[in-house]
Amino acid sequence: MTRQTGGLRAKKSGDAGEEALTKCVLEPLRRMGEIGRYDKLNPEYRRVNGLFLPVANSGGDWVLCGRGGLYIAAEAKSTTADRFARNLIPAHQQAHLDDAVRSEAMAFLFLRFTKQAIPICYMIPWALVPWRVLVSAQSVSADECQPWAVHSVGDAKRILIEERGGR
Repeated sequence: MTRQTGGLRAKKSGDAGEEALTKCVLEPLRRMGEIGRYDKLNPEYRRVNGLFLPVANSGGDWVLCGRGGLYIAAEAKSTTADRFARNLIPAHQQAHLDDAVRSEAMAFLFLRFTKQAIPICYMIPWALVPWRVLVSAQSVSADECQPWAVHSVGDAKRILIEERGGR
């Protein structure tokens, strides 16, 4: 597989994951009044030699407006592997999530494992991601993320309420 083919496959997988996230989690939470709005952040792109390349970093994938104006940063990732490596999240996106936590806002990693027959999405509070060092890098498995599995919008609502302290 070429780097370009691998990149296109990753983009398609990410697009499908983000579409599922929007349809099954974000839009239902908005309709329920748990979030006021959600916006996908996209970096600015410029055409260079026939390719569109990002000219700046954009932080996490999503920003959400929670109850009471609470800022929520979110990063959405998808993997076909058994484990998801932390280093697959670019440093500027990790920094966005870290900054949100540090400023007492909320931050989530929406992680989708697609190896199962039915892909499962996990809505993990960034500060609670159960990273484990295997060999030399931090990673996490679907089994380690079970407390944050999202099988329905009710699960997403429960996780959101728990993270904001029951409010």
